[in-house]
Amino acid sequence: MLVATALVPVWLVAAIDVSFLPAIAGVLLPPLWRSRNRRNLVFPFILLALAGANLVIHLQALGMLASGSDRALQFTLNAVTLILVVIGGRVIPVFTANALPEIRVRRLVWADVLAVGLVILVLAIDLFPFLYALTGPVALLAAAANLIRMWRWRSLATRRVPMLWILHLGYAWIVVALALKGLAGMVPVVTPSAAVHALTVGAIGSLTLGMMSRVALGHTGRTIVASTPIIAAFILINASAIIRVVIPIAVPGFYLPGLIVAGLLWSSAFALFVIHHTPILMQPRIDGKPG
Repeated sequence: MLVATALVPVWLVAAIDVSFLPAIAGVLLPPLWRSRNRRNLVFPFILLALAGANLVIHLQALGMLASGSDRALQFTLNAVTLILVVIGGRVIPVFTANALPEIRVRRLVWADVLAVGLVILVLAIDLFPFLYALTGPVALLAAAANLIRMWRWRSLATRRVPMLWILHLGYAWIVVALALKGLAGMVPVVTPSAAVHALTVGAIGSLTLGMMSRVALGHTGRTIVASTPIIAAFILINASAIIRVVIPIAVPGFYLPGLIVAGLLWSSAFALFVIHHTPILMQPRIDGKPG
C-alpha cells in the first residue's frame, strides 16, 4: 500500500480497490438474470455489499469517516462465512457422493436451512450493537447446525481421499470458528481473534487450496487425485491453522513464535501448490479438449 501510494494518489488506490467487486458483480449479473439462475442470483448482490464494506474501510483510512471499519470488517468475515456455507453445502456432499457412492451421503433439508439461516442471523446481529448479547448463543447454535450437516455428509469416511477430506476439514473449521465466536463472550481465555483465525487460516485457507487443486486437475483433463506435494500442502495449511488458533489460547507466552511458525507453514502450503500446479496450468489439456 505504501509503495502504491508513493506513485499514485491514495484516493485513486482506494477507488480502484473498491471498484473491483462491483465490476465482477456487473459481469456476473446479466448472464445469471438471462438464464434465470435464481439460486445464484444473490451472489452479485453479496459482492456489492462486500464492496460497500470495503468502501467504509477505505473512507475511515482516508479520514472521511470517524469509525465503521471494525463493523465493516466483521460484516465481511460473516459474509464470507455465509458464502462458504452456501457453496460448501452444494458441492461438498456432491463431490463426496460421486467419489464414494458406497457410503450413501444423505442431506437433511431442515439441517441445511438451519445451518444457512443461523449464519445469516449471526451476520444480521453483528450489524447492530444493541443485539450483541445474542451473538454468542446464536453462533453456538450455528456451529451445532453445521456440525449436524457435516455428520450427514459422512465426513469421517473421506479420510482416505485427500481431495475430499481437505474440503470436509475446511468446512469443519467453519464449525470451529462459529463455536469460538460463540464462546468468546463466555469463556475469558477465548478471544474473538481465535474465531477470526479459525475462519481465515483454517476454513478459507483449506477450502481455497482444496478447490484450486481440484479445479487445476479437473479443468486440465487430469484425474482428480492429490499428489504427494499437494497432500503435504493440505497438511501444512491445517497445521498452520491449529497453531494460529490454539497457541494464543493454550500457551499465550509463545504467541510470537507461534505466529511466525503458522505464517511459514501457511506460506509453504501455497508455495507447494504454485510449484506443483504451475506446469500443469501452463500446458494444454491432456485429453485434447479445449480449455
